[in-house]
Amino acid sequence: MAVKLCYTLMSTLPDPAAPSLAPSVLNEDVVMEAIGFKGRRLLFQALCMKGNCTAAEIVPVGVLKRDATSKQLQELVKAGLAGMKPDKTDARRMRYFLSPGLNPVKFPDEHWELDMGFCVLRWKQQ
Repeated sequence: MAVKLCYTLMSTLPDPAAPSLAPSVLNEDVVMEAIGFKGRRLLFQALCMKGNCTAAEIVPVGVLKRDATSKQLQELVKAGLAGMKPDKTDARRMRYFLSPGLNPVKFPDEHWELDMGFCVLRWKQQ
């Protein structure tokens, strides 16, 4: 019986190949408010595609100016969608990255998808 119980427990473990979902600490309302603003949403999508960058490297063309970009990236950090750390080459600059558990997927037809657990964000690469 112990062997059967052990087998049952092992069979309920998640498949390691399955994509991990967003951490459960994300607040739905805060996230929706953060990505509801077009400039922040475009920044977040660019961050999903680049993975790790400074504010100067991610400025979306024609949407936000460089100084507004860092402010909006900090709003994404407050919402739990991104993190930041000092750049190794220049400590005056911050590098932004996606929060652990957020795993965007690029499909062959050039569209991206990110499952946050409570919603799925889809967009086309521009």
